[in-house]
Amino acid sequence: MCPHILTVKPTSLLPIFTFLLREAHVNGSDLKKVINRRPRLLACNVETQLRPTLYFLQSIGIS
Repeated sequence: MCPHILTVKPTSLLPIFTFLLREAHVNGSDLKKVINRRPRLLACNVETQLRPTLYFLQSIGIS
């Protein structure tokens, strides 16, 4: 459970969904599944957490 997401402003979710769809290439039909498995993603910062993690994983060959 991730109670922090209850305090997230709805306007801060758009960059997260945009990142997941455009940069992480999450299929739109899989987005619900991804968020259900990792709700903490909704409380992450794209610039300081999600994007650097994605780039690191890509650099070691994980796509």
